[in-house]
Amino acid sequence: MADSKISALTALTGANLSTDDDIPLVDTSVTTTKKITSAELAIGLLKNPTYGSQTLTDAATISWDMSSGAIGTVTLGDNRIMGAPTNLKVGTVILVINQDGTGSRTITSWNAVFKWTAGAAPVLSTAASAKDVLTFFCDGTNLHGGLFVRGSA
Repeated sequence: MADSKISALTALTGANLSTDDDIPLVDTSVTTTKKITSAELAIGLLKNPTYGSQTLTDAATISWDMSSGAIGTVTLGDNRIMGAPTNLKVGTVILVINQDGTGSRTITSWNAVFKWTAGAAPVLSTAASAKDVLTFFCDGTNLHGGLFVRGSA
C-alpha cells in the first residue's frame, strides 16, 4: 500500500521518492530538524487521520480528542485556553473557531504542541458571530499551522 502512496506523492511533487527516503521537517520554534520518511509524508498527505467533524465543548480549557475527528469546531463563550489534543496522527487537521453572539472572545493560551508560523499564535477575529479557520499539518507529535481564514461571516 505504501508504494502506491509514494507513487501518488511522486506524481504530486515531481520528485523521485522511495519509501526509504528521509525528508527533513523543520520546526522553526526550535533549532532541531526532525526527519520523516517519504512514506510517512505520503500517508499524511493522502490520508487524513480521521475525516469527520466534531463539536468541541466550550470550557475553560478546550479539549480535542482527534480520534473523534480531525475537524474540530468550537464556539467561544468566553476567553479560553486550548489544551493539548489527544490521539494525534499524521495528517491534515482543521480547527474552526466561532465567536458567540457577543464576540470579543479569544484563545488566551495555546498548548506547546501548537507550532505557529514565525513562532507566534495568530490574532483571532473578535466580531460577534465571526468564524476563523486554522489549518495544521500534524506530524504525530505537534500541530504545525496557522490562520487560514479570519473573520468569515
